[in-house]
Amino acid sequence: MSNLLTYQYFTSGRASIKGLTGVDTGGVVTAKRSELASYIAVVEKKILKRLLGDDLYAAFIAGLAMTPIATRWTALKAQIVDTTALTSPLTAFVWHMWLTDHQVQNMANGQVKFSASDAVPMANAQMICDVYNTAVDELSDIYDWIETNAATYPEWQQEAFDFSYINPFDI
Repeated sequence: MSNLLTYQYFTSGRASIKGLTGVDTGGVVTAKRSELASYIAVVEKKILKRLLGDDLYAAFIAGLAMTPIATRWTALKAQIVDTTALTSPLTAFVWHMWLTDHQVQNMANGQVKFSASDAVPMANAQMICDVYNTAVDELSDIYDWIETNAATYPEWQQEAFDFSYINPFDI
């Protein structure tokens, strides 16, 4: 299955990632999009499995691969991604992982943090938490929608909603 999200979901707004558009000098934009696509594949699957459960996730992915796609799968997909506005709570989780992983780099001598000579460090922890926590609220809404429409999704095993807020103090 191809990812529900594409790089276009990360080109504007609070969860934007710089360098995904523009002149592709030396393939830099293409490489960045490719790296992001791999992040999307990992995080999207992980979050959807947590939200939907293994059985509904498997049925959803299989349902999206069918032609034509059944109405129940397009309805569920519409809850998860807005393909017109290019928004999704999944974006925040991918963005969060992207930022976390790009704050340091693995090198032969250990993990290092790069700094640019003209860069000024900014405290972005509160914004990261705000974006992430908004996504938790949005996933809660999707969970409630599935719960309301449970008869349409017999594969869903109702479990407790297990996404929680984060804060800049790691407590």
